[in-house]
Amino acid sequence: QSAFKALGLLVQKVAERLLEVNDLVMSGEAGRNEIWVTFLREGEDAALIRQEIPNFEIALKRLIEQNAGKAFYPHLRQAPTVTMGSEVCLRNPRFSTETQIVRTAELARRDVQLNLQLEDRERRRRFREMLFERRIYSVYEPIVEVNSRVVFGYESLVRGPEDSEFKTPLTLFAAAKEYDMIYELDCLCRASGLSGAIDFPEGTKLFLNILPTAFHDPNFRAERLIKTLEQCGLSPSDVVFEISEQESIENFSVFKEGRDNLRALGFQFALDDMG
Repeated sequence: QSAFKALGLLVQKVAERLLEVNDLVMSGEAGRNEIWVTFLREGEDAALIRQEIPNFEIALKRLIEQNAGKAFYPHLRQAPTVTMGSEVCLRNPRFSTETQIVRTAELARRDVQLNLQLEDRERRRRFREMLFERRIYSVYEPIVEVNSRVVFGYESLVRGPEDSEFKTPLTLFAAAKEYDMIYELDCLCRASGLSGAIDFPEGTKLFLNILPTAFHDPNFRAERLIKTLEQCGLSPSDVVFEISEQESIENFSVFKEGRDNLRALGFQFALDDMG
């Protein structure tokens, strides 16, 4: 609610600049996080549709972006996603004013829902393109042995494109879960972690997070893995696979067989963040 109030203040700022005296800014019905901006005009004014409403939306989005770091702090870490919609009606004397207001409000809500669907479709398209274009990369965080302060190994951590909404592991995997592409993302993360592990200091290990479904990936078979490692100058004994708790093991026999085959080649396994 505090973030919603902060959004309301930004709407008020835009309204002070762009709205006319008789225009209104109101909260929606109880239980709905809605803010209504009502443009009241006399006669048929096409500029309302062509200019005033679009200009208001653009100005509000810009103000939200500019104030993301302070207007919503500490309630939100980043600016909220605000979806807008609109509807215009002419006064029809056959219906009461109340009836027309209710009908117009419902049509505006439908417009918001349609815009939400369109935004989600575009976001899914961007995520899918990012995966197929393999536009992720890995960074490597040192793992230090506490007593000796010697670097024991490096953990591969995935990152998305810096200029996208998928740049952090949290947003990457949240989107992958939403669009049922966890397996595809995990395969890509693993390939990125292995291909980037070049020129590691001698004696250090590569820690690579994997999901249990990795054992179904043809590229996770022994011969493919060893070929990839040879290109990086690594051997199986240099690699530790961290089994993530984000996904349950659905077939223990397949998992155990795959794990044992890789262990026999020298690969090691660890449990990642097990509660």
